[in-house]
Amino acid sequence: MELRDWQLVLKDKVVKGLKEGLLVALQSPTGSGKTLFSLVSALEVRPKVLFAVRTHNEFYQFTGRARD
Repeated sequence: MELRDWQLVLKDKVVKGLKEGLLVALQSPTGSGKTLFSLVSALEVRPKVLFAVRTHNEFYQFTGRARD
């Protein structure tokens, strides 16, 4: 799976911030790729990550992407 242009532009900056212990918040429209971006960025920093969601639907969307 390939990252979108906006994801490629921001990924290094976000990864650098995470490595420095900064809190990173994403705001983007539904379907823009926040889940994939979060997963790729976080796993570049650590081998395991905690990803919290509010609903079952959000959980199933995330786990489906994690298997891809």
